Amino acid sequence: MDNNQIKVNSSEGKDSTVQNIDKEVKKMDMKPPSTIGLLVKNSALLPAGIVQINKSPNSLQPGNNDNLPKSSSSSGSATGNPRNKTALAPGHSLMDWIRLGNSGIDLTGVGGRLQTVTPTELAKHNKIDDAWIAIRGTVYNITRYMNFHPGGVPELMKGVGIDATKLFDDVHAWVNYQSILQKCVVGRLERTITADMYFTSDIVQPQKNDKVTAVVPKSSPIQMDWRQTTNNITFFYRVNRDEFIGEYQFQKLNSSAFCIKLNLEKANKVVLNDFKLSDEVEWPPNWKNTNEMTEVEIILKKKIPKIWKTYGTLSESQEKLDLQKHTYNSYSIIVNSTLCEDVHLLILQAENLIQVFPPGRHLAIKMDIMGTEVLRMYTPVPNFIDPQNKLSTIAKDDCLCLIIKNYKEGTLTPKLTKLEVGENLELSNALGNFQAPIFDKYSSMHMLAAGTGLTPMLSIIKRSLTLRNPPSINLINFNKKESSIFCNEQLQGIASQRSLSVTHILSQAESSWSGLEGVVTEQLLNDKIGDQSSKACIFICGPSGFMKITRDYLTNLKWQSDQIFEFEG
Repeated sequence: MDNNQIKVNSSEGKDSTVQNIDKEVKKMDMKPPSTIGLLVKNSALLPAGIVQINKSPNSLQPGNNDNLPKSSSSSGSATGNPRNKTALAPGHSLMDWIRLGNSGIDLTGVGGRLQTVTPTELAKHNKIDDAWIAIRGTVYNITRYMNFHPGGVPELMKGVGIDATKLFDDVHAWVNYQSILQKCVVGRLERTITADMYFTSDIVQPQKNDKVTAVVPKSSPIQMDWRQTTNNITFFYRVNRDEFIGEYQFQKLNSSAFCIKLNLEKANKVVLNDFKLSDEVEWPPNWKNTNEMTEVEIILKKKIPKIWKTYGTLSESQEKLDLQKHTYNSYSIIVNSTLCEDVHLLILQAENLIQVFPPGRHLAIKMDIMGTEVLRMYTPVPNFIDPQNKLSTIAKDDCLCLIIKNYKEGTLTPKLTKLEVGENLELSNALGNFQAPIFDKYSSMHMLAAGTGLTPMLSIIKRSLTLRNPPSINLINFNKKESSIFCNEQLQGIASQRSLSVTHILSQAESSWSGLEGVVTEQLLNDKIGDQSSKACIFICGPSGFMKITRDYLTNLKWQSDQIFEFEG
């Protein structure tokens, strides 16, 4: 709980504490108190428009304070008409509602754990004693609020069990419902195209009297929204559902200026947003993106906790996207450890730069070897699939993790795997064209990996297991010896509780090995994958010889080319 949160003892009358609350409410113009941080901590489930934003792009609250509630007896309603007040029973004022919210009683009805609610599930909660309502993509349980509503129960019941955003906006969009209902949040309403229409965009052209401007092209292919609490400021980016955000980057320019770069792959554009914020923020930020790669959220912590009048200024520019172009950034080695025989884990961190790679994408490493520039491709891996089994406890969210096999006669890997902590390495932008959402239509995934060909599979597995309807995943992992297997602890930790099956096959197994032995054959694939199915897809990664022979076998087994994706080994 934030230090500036107001506490109310439910056993006291309207004493000096309550009087202080009245003063604070008026002073804040009903801005959400800092307990809204509960939502920020769980913002993966929350929509971009949870905080009402004025049509003037940088104004947090409407300018006409005359419309705000004047006392505890005239609090705003969730949907009803504020002009048609209903006499509230004793003990049902705004102050009483605040006391109830601070009493520790669970007003959500779901134990305070944020849910993702489908419209069908929302519709089930349409009774006076079981009432849920959705406003701007957030679902609230208003069962306990019914008798506190100044507009009366019948007015409130008009929005129960449905997305009441339009109803709410038509009647009194000025009401700060986030503050009133903050303890009633059930979670996020599953997005629909209709619901998206009600989210306020923050990139409309500024009015002449705006003190802070946003220089954004009218043809911008991306929408940006923002919200703030006392401690944080959050920016949301959304694209159309048929678009795909590839790699995105955050670059710190100084303590109050940064740049966000997003690759829009179907529009073939790079969108660059340069921000000059109203005050200083800390680095690094936190971020999230949807599995569909159509939304990105960036959360920045304010150095000085306070409400800003504006976020600052924004200037947008666009470039043509060239996925074949290599651009390099310097990263510092912070960990170089051995995962298994000849396989190293490198954890790298850049100064004032974060690159976020879509699952399955790779990068290029550039090194000078005896005066010659040598490039090799590697796929970043997640630090964990199973949160209980991390590759490294040192790695932070702004780090990149790479798994490198040392080929003793190789050109680059002997030097690469000997790099020491503090040494630098040149890493490229995201390369490749794999788009995970394309394969979400399949209910089964088969993964055929040889050696470090496992690396692109790890990020795909992690993403797939977070889907609403995760596919069954059949991973067949080929190695020479048992000592060559890496990440087995992470995989088995997830396989024991999720829809993941892992089979290890060794070509040079020792006598102690009790698992399968051999190399990839058509019969083995037929046994382990089964007949061709229109409901399944196959991913392949490994040495070039493994890739070719596996592709040929799958073709013989009648698998179609659009069901198969081959990663560059």
